[in-house]
This record gives sequence, C-alpha cells and structure tokens, in this order.
Amino acid sequence: MHMKIKIILVKAFTNDSNAGNPAGVILNADHLTVDQMHYIARGLNFSESVFVLKSDKTDCRMRYFSPTKEVDYCAHATLAGATVLRTMMAVETHETNAGVFKIAVDKQSDLITLWQQAPTFGALIESAELAPLLGVTTHDINPNMPCQIVSTGVPKLMIPMQSLQSLQAIQPDFEGIKQFCVSTGARGFYPFSTETIFQDSHFHARQFNPLAGIDEDPITGIAAGALGAYWMHHHHDNVTPYIVEQGYNMGKFGKVYVTVSANAEQPVMIHGQSVIVGETILDV
Repeated sequence: MHMKIKIILVKAFTNDSNAGNPAGVILNADHLTVDQMHYIARGLNFSESVFVLKSDKTDCRMRYFSPTKEVDYCAHATLAGATVLRTMMAVETHETNAGVFKIAVDKQSDLITLWQQAPTFGALIESAELAPLLGVTTHDINPNMPCQIVSTGVPKLMIPMQSLQSLQAIQPDFEGIKQFCVSTGARGFYPFSTETIFQDSHFHARQFNPLAGIDEDPITGIAAGALGAYWMHHHHDNVTPYIVEQGYNMGKFGKVYVTVSANAEQPVMIHGQSVIVGETILDV
C-alpha cells in the first residue's frame, strides 16, 4: 500500500535558509519499515535524514539514514529533529543506535545543545599514509600535531593541515578513504586548519565520509565535537567554546560551537541553531 510521507526540511547549524547542512525530518515514523526509511533517504539525497520514533527509554528515538545506509548517530540531523520537536514536546533525552544523548533547548535564543559521549582517543596515523588519500603532500599536513582517530559518539580521523589554503586544496581519493575507514574503524576524515575565514572562529574544517555515501559533508557536528576534545586533550587550553566553521567551499556554510568541560558526566557539548525551510511529500 502506497503512503504519502510528509518530510520537514531543515537547515542545521545556521539561522540562514540559504546556508547550513540540510536534513529531512520525518515524524511519527514507527510505522515505516527499514526499506522505506532507506527509500525516503535516497529520495531526499541529503547527507542524512532523521526519523523520529517512540521510545520506552527516553523522550523519543531517532534513527538516521544517509542515501546509502543507516548511521548510528548524526548531530546535524539531531539538531534538525530537535528544532522541529521543540514546538510540539519537551525533548531532554533521545535514544539512538549509538546510545542515549541529552538535549537542551534555549527558548530565548533558539540555541540547541547536544551532549556528546565522553571522548575516546584512538590510533595515531602517519601523515605519509594520509597525504595520498587527500591529494596533498606531507608538507601540507602539520607535523606539530598528531593525526588521530577521536570519538565522541562516532570515530572521526582528525587531520591538522598547515593552512587554510592546504585544506582547500585537498582532492580526496574517495575509494582510498573508504578502504582506509573499513580497515581502521574511522567513520570519516576531518582535516582542519587553525587558519579560518572568520576572525571569531577557531577552526576551519571539512569532512569526507564516502563509506556512508557522503563524499563531503557541509557541516559535521559530531566531528566538530571530537575536534574540540582532541584540541583540549593535546593543548589543555581553556578557550571553549570553540567555534568550528565548515561548508564554505560547498556554499552551505555554518558554524558549530563546541564546549569541552572537565565534568566527567558532560565533557563535550555542541551547540547550534537550525531553521525550518519548508516541507515536501514523498510517495512510499
């Protein structure tokens, strides 16, 4: 039996409808099969879309699908989902395949805070192994900081670049990155520079995650959270909240604010705004 499914369209990590990372939000998705969720995500063709379901453990459950697969957690789609839900119900916790996460909504500023898992610091990777996968030389990768897999819910490979120019010059080998991620457990490359476009930003970043069907992601909240944890871990500074800018070269610019705390119960939080830009209907 065919159904008409309403999808709410949201731009995450921005308050500008012409910027940000797009996500589809599908409410009351309990009746949808996994195949139908895959079909909807492919039809929307966003880096991820979020399906909101009932939960026995938390205020709701969220499932995330890229055009090619289900992913365990996605911060920008969570932000999009929380933006839609804030006018309907109070959501303080939500269940995902990666675990249970907290959410807080500031009703005055519309700023939404997403708590991340305690950071874990994984394998160190030699820049000589990564340079060919990025289409750069080893001189383009900063030798004074490690390339390391870090997770605050999803493992991302932090790659410090020498400059904004070297970051923008990257020409990824997507098949090579995919194979690297399969062999190491990383779920995306996150090259970044401390040289930024905007003066108030701390980092400019890009994300490549072809294993999930996302060659390049406009703005990646969970990777920004991992970057904040990585930077605090290696530099022990007290600058937070860090501001991470991303998506500029894709015309989908946005910012993620990252707070890293010594509080073991809530060590990493990411903050951002989203804007609802419309609705669409898909026949399923």
